[in-house]
Amino acid sequence: MTRLLIVSDTHGNISKLDDLIRKYDKQYEYIFHLGDRSYDIQSLQETSGNIILIKGNIESSSGRSNDTGVYETLLEIDGVRVFATHGHRYSVKSTLIFLKKQAKKVNANLVFFGHTHEKYLEIDDDIMYFNPGALSDNDYGYITLDQGEIVGIEHGYLSERW
Repeated sequence: MTRLLIVSDTHGNISKLDDLIRKYDKQYEYIFHLGDRSYDIQSLQETSGNIILIKGNIESSSGRSNDTGVYETLLEIDGVRVFATHGHRYSVKSTLIFLKKQAKKVNANLVFFGHTHEKYLEIDDDIMYFNPGALSDNDYGYITLDQGEIVGIEHGYLSERW
């Protein structure tokens, strides 16, 4: 069983990121940061396990030479093909057509995206599309995989007192 903590759009709210990491106290094997200040999480890389950093439109325009991460990635985790992107390069604020086309092209089972600041969950043609919402608005995601299956899905809300 593999547990994934998914965040996006932290926009400098490092305290919320720290609170979320403490809340889950390493009850995850991977953290995905889907962009827009993915460098907020870089200081946690040595203490937080497998961190997947995705660049968003903020990283694209920041001019920071030390930005790490990629614009998209495809990983196989516990038998599930996971495609992760911020979404701005696929125009996700207006349509999911381009994202869905890419998901099919790379044969993904699970697609993570951010950018819209809105929680989203849909299954289309046996592909699950998941947007955790924006951690800057206290939203995040938690997904559990087991032997090629998605066995747990949560859109979480980080309350002031967790």
